[in-house]
Amino acid sequence: AYKEFLVFLARASAGANLSLPPRRLQEVVTELFDYQACHIDPNEAQDLLLRVLEMALDAPGSDELVASAARQAHQVGFLRVAGWLHEKRNEFDAVVDCRLRGDDPVSVFVFLAEAFDEKPEHASTIAQAVIGRITALVKVDSAACAKLLCDQLTS
Repeated sequence: AYKEFLVFLARASAGANLSLPPRRLQEVVTELFDYQACHIDPNEAQDLLLRVLEMALDAPGSDELVASAARQAHQVGFLRVAGWLHEKRNEFDAVVDCRLRGDDPVSVFVFLAEAFDEKPEHASTIAQAVIGRITALVKVDSAACAKLLCDQLTS
């Protein structure tokens, strides 16, 4: 019954945009990563995690929770959650890896173009993430990779 209560809290807080107290938030996050034991769909679990974690990002002491959640997301294969958490922490190499391994690897090119445009102060770090994964990017879409290189790395 407690597992169901925590899932209820996740759904209710996500739906109402309510932040949970830190201890309760940690319990909810842990429970959502154990989605099979909660008998919920993994996509719903990821959606709920994204919502409850988004509300917690600005809370004091959230760095530890975010780092822990990123590790757990990788462990259970929640690449959408892991990528989002890495993006919030400006860990562009990890975001690219998550996108390349995820359900829609072509989305990495949209993400990279937006990251270059929206976060120019991180351009060198983003460029390093691209260069370090050039072979994988070419395998996903050589034309999109060439466009990205010409648009972002030749100026």
